[in-house]
Amino acid sequence: MTPDELSRLLLNAAGRAPAEMRRTVEAATKRVQDAAQRNARAANRVHARGLAATIGADVSAAGERVEGEVGYDKVGVGNLGAVLEYANGRAHNAPQRNLGRALDVEELRFPDAVGDMGERLLR
Repeated sequence: MTPDELSRLLLNAAGRAPAEMRRTVEAATKRVQDAAQRNARAANRVHARGLAATIGADVSAAGERVEGEVGYDKVGVGNLGAVLEYANGRAHNAPQRNLGRALDVEELRFPDAVGDMGERLLR
């Protein structure tokens, strides 16, 4: 590969990177949301059954910055999300960590997803 070809390849990759990163973050955010909802359904079969449905996700991008956010919507039983997630310091209720457990798994997967994205950009 000549220096000019490499330069064109890198410029092309740089132009496509923001959109590719958004897709990568959207996929990761969706995986966290889905896993958190599964966790919440398993942990709340009797009480707070609707909690899983209140777990929402949003991805935003501004310039080169892309952020994914997953959390409980503050509606209905979703208002209890933080209490159940962290147990609010209660000795008799263990924290459920529905979001936390889902994020723990994605935290290990995300660097590989970004690496795969980089490889796609340089093809």
